Amino acid sequence: MGSRTAARRERAAALTRSRARRVAVVDSLRPVDHVMSHLFFFFFVAQIFSPLFGGVTLYLEVVVAVLHPRFVRWVWNLKPAPYPLAITIVTAAVMSVHSLSNLVKVAALLISVLYLVFAHRSGLFQLYRWITLSVALAVVQWTLVTIGTAGSRELARTLGPKALSEAVWGEHATQTFTNFYAVIGDSVRVSGLSREGGFFASLLVGTLMVVYLDPRSRHRTRHALTAGLGIMLSLSKTTFVLPGLYLLVRARRLINHIPSGLAVLAFFAVSAGWAVTNESSLVEQGNRSFLHRFGAYTVVSQMDPGQLLWGEGSISAYSGDVATTAGVRFDEFAGTGGFLLAHGIVGVALWLLTVHALGGSTTSVVYILGATVAVSPTTNQNFVVLAYFAALYLLPRFDVEQALAAAERKARDDARTGPRRGGRLALAAGSMERRTRTTAPASTRRAPHD
Repeated sequence: MGSRTAARRERAAALTRSRARRVAVVDSLRPVDHVMSHLFFFFFVAQIFSPLFGGVTLYLEVVVAVLHPRFVRWVWNLKPAPYPLAITIVTAAVMSVHSLSNLVKVAALLISVLYLVFAHRSGLFQLYRWITLSVALAVVQWTLVTIGTAGSRELARTLGPKALSEAVWGEHATQTFTNFYAVIGDSVRVSGLSREGGFFASLLVGTLMVVYLDPRSRHRTRHALTAGLGIMLSLSKTTFVLPGLYLLVRARRLINHIPSGLAVLAFFAVSAGWAVTNESSLVEQGNRSFLHRFGAYTVVSQMDPGQLLWGEGSISAYSGDVATTAGVRFDEFAGTGGFLLAHGIVGVALWLLTVHALGGSTTSVVYILGATVAVSPTTNQNFVVLAYFAALYLLPRFDVEQALAAAERKARDDARTGPRRGGRLALAAGSMERRTRTTAPASTRRAPHD
C-alpha cells in the first residue's frame, strides 16, 4: 500500500511539473501555432474535405501536422525508449507485408495521435470547438429533413457530406454516404461534417469519453451536452458501445489484472460466437453493416495455417454465403475479425505488444478494440485516433488527474468559505495543494483548452 501511495504521489508530482512546463509553452505560442492547430482539428473533424487519389484518402490533418514547425520540433525533441520504438517499427513493417499502404496508414495514425498529445499539452486542443460546429450543422440538417418539403430536403442534401465533399474536390471527393433517412418512426439520422451517420456517432462517442477522461478540462458539461445532442441526432447502432466503454473505464483496476492476450481472446470469442450464431441473418439485405463488421468471424475456419499466421484479408480468398455476399459489397471485412484476417495472429500479437510498449494496459487494449469495432484498429478515421489518444495518453493519467482536480476544487471552495476542520477531504486537499506548491517551479495553472 505504501509503494502504491508513493507511486501515485510521484505521478502527481510529475504531472504538476508537466503542467508548469505547459504554461511556459502556452505563453510562447505564436499566431501561426493557433492557425495550424485550428486547421488540423478542422480537417480532423471534417474528414469529408480530404481528397481521394487512386482509391486512397489523403488525410489533410496529417499534412497540416507535418507542416506545423512547433509540432515537428516537439517530435524531434522526443526521446522514446528503444523498445517501444523498435516494436512499433517492427509492427508497421509486418503489417505492410501484404500492402505498403498499411505502412502509410500506421505512420499517419501515429502522427495524428502524437499531434493530439502535443496539442493537449500545449494549450492548442481545439477539438471541442470544431465538434460544436459539426453538431450545429447536424442540427440544421435534421431540421431541414424534418420539415419534409422537397426544397428543404434538397437543401439538406446540399449540406450533406457527399455534396460538400464533391463541391470542394469534384471527382477526387472522398467516399461518403448521405444517409439522411428515417430510422425510428419519423426520426431521421444526420451526419454533420462526418462521412455518414455511423462515423459521426463514433466520433461523438470518442469525444464524450475524452471529456470524461480529462477531468481538468474547462466547460466539461457544455462539451458533454453538445456531444450528447449529436449522438441523439445520429441515431446509430454504434452509440451502444458508449456504456461499454464507460463501464470498462470504471472497472479498469479489476480488468488490468487480466492478461491482455486473454482479454483479446475473450473479445474474439464473444464476437465470433455472436457472428456464427447469426450467420444466416448476416447475408440479409438490411444487415449490411453487421455483415461488414462481423462476417470475418464466419470464415476464419477456412484459413490455412499460413493465412492464419500471416493473414489474408481479401474476401475473394474465401467461400460460402457470407463471403460471396460480402464480396459483392466490400473488398475486405472490417472490425476486429477483419483485422485478424488481414494481418494474422502475428500481426495481432505485434499490435498487442505495441500497445503495451506505448504505455497501455489491458483496459487500453479492450478500449481500443471496442471503440474501433466498426473498422480496423489501424485505420485513420478520426474516432480511431481518439481511441488511441484516450487509451494511451488520458487513461494512464486519469486517477491522478481526478485527484488533482478534486484537490483544486476543494482548495477553491475553502478559499471562499474557509476550510472544514477535521474533514478528511479537506486534509487530503490541503496536502495535495502543499505538494503542488513545493513541486512546481512556476505557476501550476494548466494550459487551458476548450
